[in-house]
Amino acid sequence: MTGLKTVKNLLEKKHRKESGLFIVEGEKNVVELLASDCTIVDLFTTEMFADEALKHAGEYEVRTGKKVYTHIVPLRELERAGSLLSNNTAIAVAKQMEERTLEKALTHATDDIVLVLDDVRDPGNLGTIIRIADWYGLTHLIASPTTVDVYNPKVIAATMGSFTRIRVTYSDLAIVYAHAAAHSIPVLVSDMSGENIHTTKLSKGGLLVMGSESHGVTDMQLPVHAQKITIPRLGQAESLNVSVATGILLDNLKNT
Repeated sequence: MTGLKTVKNLLEKKHRKESGLFIVEGEKNVVELLASDCTIVDLFTTEMFADEALKHAGEYEVRTGKKVYTHIVPLRELERAGSLLSNNTAIAVAKQMEERTLEKALTHATDDIVLVLDDVRDPGNLGTIIRIADWYGLTHLIASPTTVDVYNPKVIAATMGSFTRIRVTYSDLAIVYAHAAAHSIPVLVSDMSGENIHTTKLSKGGLLVMGSESHGVTDMQLPVHAQKITIPRLGQAESLNVSVATGILLDNLKNT
């Protein structure tokens, strides 16, 4: 078992890495967590949400055979411990999911799209991308070491529960691209100078590379067979948010 002090510590990446734990905040994400097979260490709930929390915790225990230690705490203490400005429901402490190997993640690129994120540092963007990936049925995502930690509380919050269904593997992208070249896996790169996504013929599987909000994709690492694609601009906006662009590109890839 842990206490609310542990919850506070887990706001920092250092403590998450050392402990192998992370926190999940708010009704939607906590209920999604309790519907998953993740190992939950503790559940802190307010009195007003206790009945609902205990119901879901009981269902989780029956389904998984794992015990959930539930604590009813004052609202003020719950809000002080977490990262949300307002949270009148619950915070859960869970064990981080085992990271899939790079080889396992890349096997999915032979018949489906695997997202590759190059230096995406905004937590809200990563969380939204995970949610979008879940919407389109993806299960794996590969991220550069400089991409924000998937267990950052802001990332988890933005996924709206999709973090339980998408596995994120962190890797040097040079290794990813070398594997793609060796196994003839298509690599599609989001780039302002690329081919029109609406008129480009695309294969069923491959890697879709999305770059950082500030600098885009790191060209020096890309394999020679990479194909640059873009969303045609019809108005005057300078650029698209990376999560918005990911959604548009995935919709085209999945509906071609």
